[in-house]
Amino acid sequence: GRLCSTLVAVGDLPGAIQNCTRNAELLRGLLTIDPGAPTAGAWTLQLALNGIATGNAQRLSGDPKTAERTLRDTVATLQALLDKSPGKTNADLERRLAVAFAYRANALADLGDLRGASDSYGGAVERLSRLAALDPANTRFRTDLVYMLTKRGELLVKGGDVAGARQAT
Repeated sequence: GRLCSTLVAVGDLPGAIQNCTRNAELLRGLLTIDPGAPTAGAWTLQLALNGIATGNAQRLSGDPKTAERTLRDTVATLQALLDKSPGKTNADLERRLAVAFAYRANALADLGDLRGASDSYGGAVERLSRLAALDPANTRFRTDLVYMLTKRGELLVKGGDVAGARQAT
């Protein structure tokens, strides 16, 4: 995931997708060989985080349909990981889930699904709102929340729902 994200940042989208794909293959191989390994949970998490980078690279390379599918699966995986620890807050994982929702929203917007994109940003807003309430001094959570609220509002306005935009932000 990290090299994949770095390659996206420097504009090497084909290299990023290639690296992300290779990482995913290796992680799936490990999970297939030894699903009960003590590190299997870490492999599952790394596979999900790799999915965030993969989906972003797919979208930026002009394939929002594949990106949306990748990110939908990634959101489901991250949510399942969070659900395994009810009552506990994993701020890092919650924030990463918010990022996955945002990247999925971007892919949906590229596909012309403004309502779906707004709903996906809503998932990000929900998680970041909770994190900002739990840790009000955390400027990263608050900055991310402002960004997600703004993007969601813009999509609602673009879709003709000005009243919804006012209420959502």
